Amino acid sequence: MKKIGVGIIGAGGVGKRVLEAFLKHPKVFIVGICDVNEKILQELSESIGEVLLSTNHLDIIENEQIDLVYIAVPPKYHYPIVMEALENNKHVLCEKPLANSLQEAEAMWKTADEKDLVHAMNFPTYYRNAFKTMNQIIESNRLGTIQRIQVKSHFPDWPREWQKNNWINTREQGGFIREIMPHYIQLIQHLFGRIQDLHSIVTFPENCRQSETGLIATGQLENGIPLIFDGLSGTAENELMEFTIYGSYGIVTLKDWNNVFFGEKNQALTKIEDISPINHLLDLVDNVLKAINGDPATLVTFKEGYEVQRILENLLSYKETELQTI
Repeated sequence: MKKIGVGIIGAGGVGKRVLEAFLKHPKVFIVGICDVNEKILQELSESIGEVLLSTNHLDIIENEQIDLVYIAVPPKYHYPIVMEALENNKHVLCEKPLANSLQEAEAMWKTADEKDLVHAMNFPTYYRNAFKTMNQIIESNRLGTIQRIQVKSHFPDWPREWQKNNWINTREQGGFIREIMPHYIQLIQHLFGRIQDLHSIVTFPENCRQSETGLIATGQLENGIPLIFDGLSGTAENELMEFTIYGSYGIVTLKDWNNVFFGEKNQALTKIEDISPINHLLDLVDNVLKAINGDPATLVTFKEGYEVQRILENLLSYKETELQTI
């Protein structure tokens, strides 16, 4: 595998964690990093040495040494920056959600395909051992007939203290529906196929600029298995994030992204220990590099990102509506 020149656009929060994974990979050299926060750039200059540091994303996109651009900016900027990267023939790894509208997501997916560039998204749970364990339980038929799938995300405060910024609590591009639900939507559709017949009720605070405080949504898979999405913020309970699949023989639950619990009929749920922990973000990076080098790779592509966006837009439609398809 040849070394790949990487450019980073957005190095705060999640972007910093993915940057650390790139730095650990032996077949990566970081060419440049862009962030609008000059304090972040100063800290990076002290920690990772001599690379191009800029507040202008075009310095990354137009750099001929860069093969792959990782984009970790607020969602409303995904579309223009990704499209510029594709026009400059860069492979792209993008944060979720893919875009700020279904139309943008479709254009990004189709442009990347037409230009025959590698396009991938950072859905980290997909690369965790916890998800692989869930998948093995499902494929081995230990659940029996699947009866229901339920997602529950409750937060005493949104945003959480560690993730506060100037956009994550805005109705325009923030909220837990956009930030949290795409992870579960991607897992459900990867495991079971398309979600359909979605109906949602979303509640908002009086401040018209702030994001939602509640979500109740129902839908079903193409085979008729029912789905429930349950989201709530400002609730008097500890943070709770659960993805549960109910079956006639057993139940499996993913809690807090990384903990799998399984129980057979009439038994309590028991945690399945991860006996061989991995760096899931390093696994993501490795698969993107494999794809660039023409080797078999496991990626969540922009097409899958579009399918997640399709459901996301319907969750946010606040009324009964037919799902949009192409």
